[in-house]
Amino acid sequence: MMWYGEEKSYARTGYMDVSSIADFIDDARNPAVAELSPEDFEAFVLEPSEEIWVVDFFAPWCGPCNQLAPEFKKLARNMRRKDFVHFGMVDCDEYKWFCSNLGIHAYPTIRLYSSGSYTADYPSNWWRDHRTMEAWLISHLPSKVMEMGGDFYAQVLDNDEPWLIDFFVSWCSHCVDFAPVFEHIAEMLEGRVKLAKINCDSWPNICHAVGVKAYPTLRFYGGARGGHIQKTGGIPIQSQNADTVVQLVENELNKAKKLLKTEL
Repeated sequence: MMWYGEEKSYARTGYMDVSSIADFIDDARNPAVAELSPEDFEAFVLEPSEEIWVVDFFAPWCGPCNQLAPEFKKLARNMRRKDFVHFGMVDCDEYKWFCSNLGIHAYPTIRLYSSGSYTADYPSNWWRDHRTMEAWLISHLPSKVMEMGGDFYAQVLDNDEPWLIDFFVSWCSHCVDFAPVFEHIAEMLEGRVKLAKINCDSWPNICHAVGVKAYPTLRFYGGARGGHIQKTGGIPIQSQNADTVVQLVENELNKAKKLLKTEL
C-alpha cells in the first residue's frame, strides 16, 4: 500500500486488515514517530530538558525491524496523551557511523533517553508488541500510582480518603497489560481518588485478607466514616477498561456524597 503526501510518500507491505489500514493512514497523515538525522538527534534527543525520547534504531533490510515498525508506531500513538514523551527512529543503514558511535550493534534497538541522557534499552528478549513496550516505558516514567505494602491498613482502611487499589503479581501477563491502563486511570482520577498497587507475591497475607483470587484485581475504598475502619475487601471494580473503571468509581463517589448528606 502507498500513501502519497505533499512532501513524501509512505509504503507498507504485507497483509493489512481494516484496523492496520486505518493505522497506516493515520501515521502517514499525522506521524507519531519522527525520522531523525544525527543533527536532529543531537538537537532534540540529547538536549537537556524535561522531555523523554524513545528511539528505534533500525535498518531497512532487517526483517525484525520491519515487523516492529507498526507496533512501535502504535505505541507512539497510544502515548500521545503524554506530551513530554516523544518517539523517533534512526536509519542505521544510512547513518552507520552515527549508530556505531552510540554503541548500536544489533537491530532493532529501542533506547530510552531522559533529560538528554541515555537511560535504558528495551530488553531484547521481550515481546515486541505495543502493549509490552508500553508497560516497559510506563515503568520508567514518573508515576501517579503509589507502591503499597504493609501500610495498606493504615493508609487505606483507616483513612477517610478514597483509594483505588490494583492487586497484581509480576508474572501475570494481564497485569503487565493493565499497568499502563491503571496509570491512565490515575491521571483521569487525579485530585479525587488516590491510586496504589500491591504486589501479591510480596504481600500474600494482605491479598488473602482482601479476598483476591485472580489477577489483576481492582478494589475501591471510599474512605472510613465516623471513626469506623472500612471492610478489608473493599468494593470490587469489575472492569479493566479505563473509561468504565472511572465511571464505576465516580458512581461510588456519588453514592458516598448522597449518604453523607442523609447523615447530616
